[in-house]
This record gives sequence, C-alpha cells and structure tokens, in this order.
Amino acid sequence: MNEVGRGILYLGLAVLLAGLISVGLANAVQADQMEGFDGGNDQMSPERRGGEELYRNPDIPMGLPVDLLFSGHGFAIRGNESHPLRLKVEVLLPVQPEQIRKLVASNKSLKEIKDDIRENVGDEVHRGSLIFDRRLYAAINFSSLPGSNNSTLLEADLADMNSLSAGNDSAILGRINLTISSCIEGTTGRGDLEIDRPPHEGRYFVLLDMEPPKEENWRPRSQAGGP
Repeated sequence: MNEVGRGILYLGLAVLLAGLISVGLANAVQADQMEGFDGGNDQMSPERRGGEELYRNPDIPMGLPVDLLFSGHGFAIRGNESHPLRLKVEVLLPVQPEQIRKLVASNKSLKEIKDDIRENVGDEVHRGSLIFDRRLYAAINFSSLPGSNNSTLLEADLADMNSLSAGNDSAILGRINLTISSCIEGTTGRGDLEIDRPPHEGRYFVLLDMEPPKEENWRPRSQAGGP
C-alpha cells in the first residue's frame, strides 16, 4: 500500500512540475496558434484562460512561477463608469529545462526538489499583468516601497503586448499607482490608473481586494532571509 501511495505521489509531482514548466518556459507562439484569444486581436479571453496567464512572447520574463508578490481584483472607476480590474505580479525562477527533466525523473521528495530549486537557480524575476475590462496589458518597471502605517506603495508601467514584443518605444501606454494596506476587513489596494490611448484612455480611481501573500516562500535562500 505504501509503494502504491509513493507511486501516486511521484506521478502527481511529475504532472505538477511539467504543467508549471509548460507555462513558465514555453517558447513564444503566434496569436492564431493559441487558444483563448478573443477575436484574433491578440487579446486573451478571461473566460477561456481564467484571466491568469500572460500572452507568451520573448520579451515577457519566463521561468518557473513559484510565488505571488501581488494579486488583487476589483474595479477601475471614473464618473459613472465601473470596469472590472485584475492585477497580478508573479515571482519566477529561471529554471532551465534540463533541470526540470532531471527533477521529474528523480525519486526525490517534494521538499528535496524545492531545496534543489532554491540552491541551483539564478536571481528571481517578476512578471506582471493587468486585465482591464477584458483587455490584457503587461505590467512592467515595478517599484515597490514601504509606506506609512505598514502600507506598501506599488507603481508600474502598462505596456501593449505586441509593441513590447517588437521593441517599440511606444509600448508603454499607461501607469498604475497603488497604496496597499491591511485592516480588519482585509487587505486593499487604492490608487490611480492612467491609460494614454483608446479604447480606455483616461484616469481612473482603483479599488482592489488584495490577496494575502502565500505563507510558504519559494524564493532562493539568499533572498528569503533564512532556510
């Protein structure tokens, strides 16, 4: 019975790692080859993809997603308008495909695999996305600083996916500024969102319900502050 359970555990681990890497390390693909894009206009349909995965292109950081820095959903408000908004910033570890194949093929425990990842990867990178009323933007050039009363000040530029991939200087088309703070009711993000071009050109007030960070941090030991 124990051997059967061990076999199931290893099989599940292999499937989990393979799934993570298929997202994190996949090569860029053309929009018409991807499922879940809306109307062939290079925008992802949140219903098909859950609003979670970024359009894959070589200028978006790639790697093994191991943690969330920030994740929140709410609304962007301007006058009588109210638009659904989703912000997410992931922590990625640039694990090489060869490492993944070795880990999946090994008989190591989940804890041992985590330790190997921590000790044998490069510096973490961050990947951000913002979905504004079904339109997907890349969130880049992050700045996160401590604020008053234990708050966090988060700033990021918004970029068009296609222009960013082409190295176009006009890729940046907006910015978001948030103050993230905790209270009895939970953690909220409040601030401003500015978009410089149609179809959502304008300045908005942002209110987000922020998800708390995960208890376990997979970052490398040198950055996690302990074992």
